[in-house]
Amino acid sequence: MIENFKDTENGGFFHTSNKSETLLFRKKEAYDGAMPSGNSVALNNLLRFSKLTGNPQLNSEAIDTSNAFASTVKAMPVGYTHFIAGLDLAFAPSVEIVIAGELDSEDTQLMLNNINQEFIPGKTVIVKSEKNEKELERIAPYTSTLKTQNLKATAYVCQDHECALPTTDPKIIVEILKKLHNIQ
Repeated sequence: MIENFKDTENGGFFHTSNKSETLLFRKKEAYDGAMPSGNSVALNNLLRFSKLTGNPQLNSEAIDTSNAFASTVKAMPVGYTHFIAGLDLAFAPSVEIVIAGELDSEDTQLMLNNINQEFIPGKTVIVKSEKNEKELERIAPYTSTLKTQNLKATAYVCQDHECALPTTDPKIIVEILKKLHNIQ
């Protein structure tokens, strides 16, 4: 997406690839109608992938995209709701949760069920299993040291690059999440 659609001069992303036929005008839109615009989706995806992978370059691309449309969005925010949701994701405290465990195991499922009971906008959840371990460590190197403990699903909860101690107790993960977001 970055290589083929990015507007390197003014920021944001075009609707057409730079590898397609030459056009007189390459459209670039941020307005969110009944469906989110391509730039709103790009902004949200860049931020999510940045949080998933820990790749700061993706976050920089998201900042460039938000800057490209800042004055337009500021002038009429009601027309850019999905774009603004991306800005909320960018500026709100982030919570990254990595669960080391097998996806189909009972303890991993219990951990995921407890995490999903809490509404925490912007949370990112990754399950690291033997099946995806190598690929996950390739795209998100920070997960390489996150392992199961005592052969149980283990949750690692981090906020703003600071992590709580890992836990194998599904109830404790809920307490950690509530504490992070001051939920009663």
